[in-house]
Amino acid sequence: MRSLLIGAVMLGIAITIVHAQQKPPVPMTKYTDAEDGVSLQYPSVWKRVSAPEAYCPSMEFSDGSRAKIPVHLAVEFTAKGNYYEKTVLEAMVFLFGTRKNITEDACEQIAKNFPQDDPPAAFPDNAPARFDYGRGGECGLNHAIDAQVFTRFSGERCYIFEEDFDYYLGAPEGRRKLTPTEGQALLKHLDGIMDSVQIEATTLPKSWATTTYQDAANGVSFQYPAAFHETKDVSDYFPPALLEMKGITFHAKLAYSPTLELANSSQDQEASTDLGELAFLFATKHTPSAGTCYALIKDWDDADSGAPAPKSVTFSGVTFHTAEVSDSGLSHFIEGKIYATYRTGTCFLFEQIVTGLDGYAGDVTDAQMKQIDAHMDAIAPTIRFTDATNDEDSHTL
Repeated sequence: MRSLLIGAVMLGIAITIVHAQQKPPVPMTKYTDAEDGVSLQYPSVWKRVSAPEAYCPSMEFSDGSRAKIPVHLAVEFTAKGNYYEKTVLEAMVFLFGTRKNITEDACEQIAKNFPQDDPPAAFPDNAPARFDYGRGGECGLNHAIDAQVFTRFSGERCYIFEEDFDYYLGAPEGRRKLTPTEGQALLKHLDGIMDSVQIEATTLPKSWATTTYQDAANGVSFQYPAAFHETKDVSDYFPPALLEMKGITFHAKLAYSPTLELANSSQDQEASTDLGELAFLFATKHTPSAGTCYALIKDWDDADSGAPAPKSVTFSGVTFHTAEVSDSGLSHFIEGKIYATYRTGTCFLFEQIVTGLDGYAGDVTDAQMKQIDAHMDAIAPTIRFTDATNDEDSHTL
């Protein structure tokens, strides 16, 4: 009993020590640039400055040999007056700016201008894949800078971010070198700011003009966003269900992608989120019965849990069976819905899909996804048949 009591006391002491060692999360301040669609977070103890106080100037924003980049945000943490004052650390600086009237190649070159052959050792090579990346450092007079520059071209402008770690070379009198743990902790704050960067994409036109699709031979019409365009192909990754069905005839393949060149634009509309492509497909297949028609989509609806009978919806007097489609893998995702109705020996099939990447450019926000879903869900209710009374839907499969 005594040993059990001692063990319990020791365990309680250990838990108390662990809790005491756990530091509360660092308070963060959010920065938002509505004009450029950028948001990020930085530690609240860092100060916004018009010009960094560090001895070494920034690598890109202060380089007079290239075009001047307007600084929208500069935040700085200096070693003055805190725990790091007697270390080799001078300052850490994070800067953000944009350049317009620049090509995508020129934007990428900004990052590539850095002397990466022999970069300083402070930063590990862990640059986010969604940005072009450059690294280098120089200064003089016993001072050094280790810098990382990140660029991304989107919305006809170049987004530029820079992380600077300024420090004394060697260990001058009265200063000590940083321990590995201290250095990693400091750099984690810098990298954390960069990791928090979000560049909001316009995933769909704000004013959503519609175009009417007419198929006189099949007696079908529907409305779709004018930004969609007819295409022979849709996403290469995780193709929609209709593309994998055999014996169907496609009448319409309509797609919208932020990375595709739009008919009314001279330049590509590149996304800065993980949205890949939106598509709406229309196809037919001759089947002997309504049950055979609806069996085509039954396996796509939650197949892993027993393939329950699809739900049904009614638009303008016509009943459609529906099935949900989803898949993910290889850093890609797909979400979609199939609509099927049977009429005089023909199975009419419609599918809406959203595809994208995971963790590449930037998460699509909940608000953006709601907007996307609203646009996609608005297409099917506009489906019309020339003879709306000729619906041979069967609710018993």
